[in-house]
Amino acid sequence: MSTTLTAIDDFQQVTTKTFTFISIQAQNLILNQSVDLQVMFYDVNKNIGDLKMLTLSGDDYKNWGNDDTYILNYVCTKFGLTLAPTFITPPNPTILIPPEPFITP
Repeated sequence: MSTTLTAIDDFQQVTTKTFTFISIQAQNLILNQSVDLQVMFYDVNKNIGDLKMLTLSGDDYKNWGNDDTYILNYVCTKFGLTLAPTFITPPNPTILIPPEPFITP
């Protein structure tokens, strides 16, 4: 049999993945206005399985203040995630914010 492509009607296949960890990185910070959050999802072996973006703005941005735990809870709420029972929120969770690009005039 040949290996040529044969057209078919659209076929949707649903795949289920199980994720065990997330990491959050802040990007595109506009001071006092908004920040984009890159959320990476990892399996039990800490392999990246998915990446999603969220924008924190308005009252949500104001509520963030200097408490990065707020972002962790915000992300969990937005994606319907529950922190594992053994998870202990670090006193100061680290949300990575890349430095502003250096632009010379």
